[in-house]
Amino acid sequence: MKNSKIPSRTKILSHFEERDRIMARVVRDHGPFLLKRQKNYFILLCRAIVAQQISVRAAETITGRFQKLFEGRTRPTPQKVWDLPESKLLSVGLSRQKAKYIRDLSGKFLDETIRPHELPYLSNEEVIER
Repeated sequence: MKNSKIPSRTKILSHFEERDRIMARVVRDHGPFLLKRQKNYFILLCRAIVAQQISVRAAETITGRFQKLFEGRTRPTPQKVWDLPESKLLSVGLSRQKAKYIRDLSGKFLDETIRPHELPYLSNEEVIER
């Protein structure tokens, strides 16, 4: 059974032929591809905060250090981040302001101002507003 939400190869090529010939060539050479949706919105938003106004390399380094704060296989969660002292967040290279943003994000997940199951249905502006 064909998923009706996935556009046909012809439709994809047509779209990119009009808007981006380089991408059209990639699709022609390699075929269409699907992006995997990142469902852990908390981690995704933490990474976005870390990456603001710094180089990709610096963001990757700080993100790696941030994730190492949560030893083993455990991942950062709103509660775990909320429970960390600000000094721990600063120790991985976050600026004071970014540490505050990440703690604020944690609080908004915890008090359900941000509800992860609603995020796919909101515009970027609505997500930023929350």
